[in-house]
Formats: sequence, C-alpha cells, structure tokens
Amino acid sequence: MNSNFQANYPSGSRLSRQAGGFILRAQIGAQLISTLLGPWLGLYFIYITASLSQSQLTQLILSFAAGLLLVNVAHLVYAVIVTRHIRSYLDHLFKNKPLPEDSGKVRAWNEAIAFPRRFAVSQIIFNYLLIVIPVIVYMRIAQGISTSQIIYLAIGASLSAIVVLIMGFLFLDGRLTSVREHLLPDEASLPEIRITIGQRTRQYFITAAIILIALLGIGTIAYEKILALFVPGADPTPIFNSFRLHLIIMAFVIFALGLYLASRLAQAVGNPTSEIIRIMEQVRHGNYSEKARMLTSDDMARLTIRFNQMIEQLETTQMTLERQVEERTASLEERSKQLKAAAQVAREAASLQDLNTILTLTVNLISEQFGFYHAGIFLLDDAGEYAALQAASSDGGKKMLARGHRLLVGQQGIVGAAAYHRKPRIALDVGADREYFNNPDLPLTRSEVAVPLTVREKVIGVLDIQSTEESRFTSSDIDVLQILADQLALAIQNARLFTESQDAIQRLEVATAENMRRAWRGGQRARNAYRYTAAGLTSAAQGDKKITFTDEAATYLSIPIQMRGQRIGSISLHRKGGSPWTESDRSLVNEVSSQIGLALENARLVQDTQLRAEREQALSQMTARIRETLDLDEVLQTAVREIKQSFNLDKAEVRLQLAEEAKQGSQPRQP
Repeated sequence: MNSNFQANYPSGSRLSRQAGGFILRAQIGAQLISTLLGPWLGLYFIYITASLSQSQLTQLILSFAAGLLLVNVAHLVYAVIVTRHIRSYLDHLFKNKPLPEDSGKVRAWNEAIAFPRRFAVSQIIFNYLLIVIPVIVYMRIAQGISTSQIIYLAIGASLSAIVVLIMGFLFLDGRLTSVREHLLPDEASLPEIRITIGQRTRQYFITAAIILIALLGIGTIAYEKILALFVPGADPTPIFNSFRLHLIIMAFVIFALGLYLASRLAQAVGNPTSEIIRIMEQVRHGNYSEKARMLTSDDMARLTIRFNQMIEQLETTQMTLERQVEERTASLEERSKQLKAAAQVAREAASLQDLNTILTLTVNLISEQFGFYHAGIFLLDDAGEYAALQAASSDGGKKMLARGHRLLVGQQGIVGAAAYHRKPRIALDVGADREYFNNPDLPLTRSEVAVPLTVREKVIGVLDIQSTEESRFTSSDIDVLQILADQLALAIQNARLFTESQDAIQRLEVATAENMRRAWRGGQRARNAYRYTAAGLTSAAQGDKKITFTDEAATYLSIPIQMRGQRIGSISLHRKGGSPWTESDRSLVNEVSSQIGLALENARLVQDTQLRAEREQALSQMTARIRETLDLDEVLQTAVREIKQSFNLDKAEVRLQLAEEAKQGSQPRQP
C-alpha cells in the first residue's frame, strides 16, 4: 500500500486499523443507507395510490420496519458467511493473524469481487421473502385490504427493492476499492481476474431500472387518477390538482435518483480514466513506482489491471536496459583496461631482445595488470613432444620452474590440450574438468585458461593463466589474452631470430678474423716495412733491425695497426724537439692507425680478388685450349702441357688408369 493512497483516501487507513472488520462495516453501511433511502419512494407510492386508512398505513409502516430489521440481521449473517476468506486474509495482512489453510490471496480476491453482486442478489431475495411477501400477506389477512391495494403494495415494494438494490450495490462496490487493491494477485492475468458486473451490463441495468421506476411510478399514479375521474360524482379539479402535485414530486424523486445513478456511472468511467491519465503523466516523467488505483470492479478494473501490468513491464524493461547498459559499460571499461594492459605487456616484450627477460617480464606484468593468481609460459621442444615451463609469476610456479616442470603435449593438462589442438582451452571449474592437471604447487586454482602461442600456424608455446575464482574467464577475456598471446609469440620469435643472427654474426666475425690472420701471416705482404728518417723514405727488410731511439721515452710512441682485433703491424714514431706526446696526439695517431689498417685490408682484399681473377682467367684459357680438340691423345697432351706451363713445373704427367689397375698398385711411367 503506497503512502499517496493513504494520504488521499482515509479508507485505506481505516482498512489497516479494522482489517477484516472493515468488510462487515462496509456491508452494514451499505445496508443502512439503502434501507434509509430506498423505501421512501415505495412508501410514498403506496401512500398516494393504495388509499389506505390511517390504521392500515400505520400497520404497514410497522410491519415494513420489522421486515427491514429482519432483513438487516439476515444480511449481516450472510455477509459473515460469504466473506470469511476476505476477513481472514485482511486480518493476516494487517494484524499478523495466522492464515487458515484453505484461505489465500486469490480466494480472498474472488470473494471481494463477488461480494457486491452477492449482496445485491441476496438483498432482492431477502426483501421479497422477509418484507414484501410477509407484509402483503399480513395486510391482506389482518387489515383486509383489497386486491387493487395489494397490487399497489406490490408495485411500491418493488420500487423500493429496486432503489435499495441499486444504492446498496453501488455503495458497497465503492467502499471495497481499497480492499481490492490490497487483494489483487501480483502475477494475475486478465482471464483469471473476475469482475463484479460489466460496465455495459451495469449501464443497461441502471437505465432499465430508471425507466421501470418512471413507468411504474408515474404510470400507476396516472392510471389511479384516471379511474378516480370515472367515479360517479367525482370532482375533477381536486383530482387534477392532486395528480399534478404527486406527479411533480414523483418526477423530482425519479430525476434525483436518475441524476445520482448517472453520476455514479460517469464516475465509474471517468475516475479510472482520470487515474490512468494521471499515472501516464507520472510515467512520462520517468516515475514507474506509482500504479493506478482500481476504483471500480467492472471492465475499467480490467483496463486498470492491464495498464498496471504494462507499467510493470515498462519498468522491468527499463531496469533491464539500464542494467544491460551498466553491465556493457562495465564490460567495455574492463575490456579497455585489459586491452591497455595487453598493449603494455606487448610493448614491453617487444622492446626487449633477450628471451629469458621477455618471458619473466611478461608473466609478471600479466599478473600485475590483470590480477591473476598465476601466469606461466610454456615453450615446446624441437620435436613438439613436451611443453616446458620457462617463466612463472607465482611462488608455486617458480618452484615448478626450478625443478624443470614440463607437460606432455596432448596428454597432460589443459596446457598440453591447448598446444595439441592449437586453440584456447578453458577450465571454468577445475574440479569438474577432466583435462585439468592437479598441481600441488598451485592449490588455490579454481579456473584456468591456456592460450597457444602461434607463429605462422605453428605452435611454439602456451600462455597459462590461473585464477582463484570459479568461472573467472569470459569470451572477452579469451579474445584479449589471444591478442596478447599473438604479440608475445612474435616477440619470442623475434628474440630467437635475434639470438640466432647474433650467433651467426659472431661466427662470421671469428671466421673472418681467422682468415685475415692467416692471410696476413703468410705471403710477402707480412714482410713489408717502411721507414722515414733524415735520409728520407727507405724500405725495411724483414731482417732489418727496428729504429732505436736514444732520447727520452716520452718522445717515443708506438701504436699497433689492428684489423678485426688482429694485429697486422705497428706504427713507431719519435718526436723531435723533446716535447712529449699528448692524449690528443695519441688519439689522432690511433685514428690514423685505424684508417691505415682499413686501407691495408681493402688493398689485401683487392689483391686477393685480382689474384683469384687471374687464376680463374688462366683456368678458363687452359680449359678452352684443352677443349679445342676431340682427339683423346691431343687432349691429354694439351692438358699436360698447359699444366706444366701454368704452374711452372719441372715435370708433369697426365695418365689414364683403370680402377682395377690402381688397386693393384701399378707404378706410373717415367716421362
């Protein structure tokens, strides 16, 4: 029950105080109002038409009053019987009394809806059984009224019964508005909700009742006055005056009654409509908490119920949309945070070249940025048979790393499954996953995901993430981790390629230095030396002594000539005048030494290239002369002659010899 209803409708507060007693008080009020107002029209009709004596009229009123008292008592007993479930539920609702087993909200609702209709039907029955019929019988037997008087009594009683019926029904139906609001089932559907009397039926009945009252009242009075005019010796003037007076009074009463009933019909339609319009304005401003009050029990009640259900659906839809927006906003924020973290991890990994550093930094960043319990990286061996743990962020993972933890691909754990199937593998509940590898070093794990590290459709490893929460990983998390895994795989592959290239470069440098050392140690070039003295530029042979300096050591400077870490010569300098060598001088001489070494190496390479070119040219010419003839002997003669001349030999021999002959150890002929 909302506070707005309590403030505007005091009956709501009375209902909360009186609980089940409110139903009986409403019934008694409806009965009293209908009893006090309804019979007057019938009694007045009987008074002006039945021509009863004073004593007969007195007996009629007394018997009529006794019948009304009996009817009220019977109605009260009947109300106690037919409202048992309503009163029990209201007492339970407002006074916390225990609810009988056979009572419930739906049953109480059905009783509340049916009670005004039952009240009207029982009122008709009780009025005729306890008032109309007994009073007519009594007046006929005890007072000796005529047949025409009995007819007038029956018509007057019927007019009273109709007025009592309509007024009692409308009053009671209006008083039970708050009761219906409290008893309306929460999840009720319209076909299951009963109504008292439909709007159309109610209008037809009230209209027909007004017409019937007018016909019976005015028509009967007119008929009675017409009969009076035909009585011999009757004076028409008093008859017409009396008819005019009674007609005006009856018309006024019928008009007042019709106006009252029309206003109640208008309220039955207008009030619920105004209430619905008021709630629509609240809904238009975004207020879904207030619902339309059910002011009637006819078809407008169905409309009000449907309207309230529509508002509840709108409120539910709005709350659902708001919740979805909040969830998606939170999801997008979480996704953005994860992507930023993934970008940071990928950026840090890409900036490094050492594989071990990349792996260690990556698992630590994943645990820090994503808040996971454990992050590990497995790399596959060359055969792709085992996935060996290479880096871990948790303490348990570091213990596994220290003892060389590895898993068999395709047979152990979700890491092995991810590497074998080449797609992410998730265990939302590790206790129920048959592929989960129960690891005592990670006892807090409740969910796990393994993402393969793939380069050019080849799996090189697996990124293993574990959490202490069940169902921690979603499809969005897998997408982000897959992006991170792809970047990490590229960083690992680049680090491996960099390491391989560095090793190749080092091997090439070693081989080049060795070749250069051999080249400079052998040959004439290793014995070249030149001096510059006061006598000018002279050549120094291999056996000549080096220049000796008799001055102070400060004036002497010796700088080695190096190429690729290999010393190929030296520069010896002596400064005249006795001034020492400065650091700037030494730096300059070192630079000159480097340039000399580079120039000497380039000259050596040019000489070697020219020598190879000459050899290749000589070989080409010799081959061409050998191929000038197709005669076997001439080919052999040309070959031995060209070999002797090309290599400046004293003797040369070219022999054709079978393999069997060579095995028997035959000696070559002397040329």
